[in-house]
Amino acid sequence: MPTDDTLDKAVERFASLYEGKVLPMEVQMDGERSLRVRIEKGGSELHPVEALFAFHRGAIYMIIGAARDGHECASAVEDIRKTWKWIEFESPLKAPVLDPRPTLVFGGNISLRLPVNAYSWPIENPQSVEEWGLRYLGDNNSPFIVRVTTVQRNPQLTLAETGRNLVEGLGRTAKFGHAPEWRQVAGPTERRMTSSVEVTIPNGTKVHVQLALVVIGEKELAFLNFTELPSSPEERANCDKLAEEIVKSVQRNKPADASKKP
Repeated sequence: MPTDDTLDKAVERFASLYEGKVLPMEVQMDGERSLRVRIEKGGSELHPVEALFAFHRGAIYMIIGAARDGHECASAVEDIRKTWKWIEFESPLKAPVLDPRPTLVFGGNISLRLPVNAYSWPIENPQSVEEWGLRYLGDNNSPFIVRVTTVQRNPQLTLAETGRNLVEGLGRTAKFGHAPEWRQVAGPTERRMTSSVEVTIPNGTKVHVQLALVVIGEKELAFLNFTELPSSPEERANCDKLAEEIVKSVQRNKPADASKKP
């Protein structure tokens, strides 16, 4: 985790990178020590000319002002500094909202609705695995993650039987507090999901997990794995509701739909 000493080092690195200088006078951002960098090296393109750094609650914050030659933004950066107010971070699980617009995945072949402000990160196999999360800036962790994969469907097994087999496979690397029960969920095709169950993952961390299976084709299923870290019963209930609404929204797109941009 960054410290106040890290702030000085970050400022020095930034100043060195852009051939700027750290201004000698320390200033305050709503009571927190902050440092300022000025860059006088010009250029016809938009480039950083002012930067403000502050350390607050274990994180370094940086405000950068950019301009072209003949323009300045020092006054604008100063206005931001003077009016800056720190606020308490709010958990994204306090009142999560689903985006009304569907997100297209796997080349547009499948769509689902995700929470507003959900973000994704690079995955090794983006053709068959996609993952999104909600970030809590208070500790820079993701208390809600949904991982979507496509799996081959065995027509000789029911969804509940397929689900039990998947749990058995996951149990080789993660310890389930109890065997999750599968229940039916409404939707245009058959789909089932589990209630929340506490799981101990390989590094020893305990998380809450919900699993879901959705029929998306004669020989294909969507498998959704929800990893959750609620901090209160209210957040636990919100996770349950959010996961179920996501599962309900999953559907296979028609060829015409798959050509649309997300």
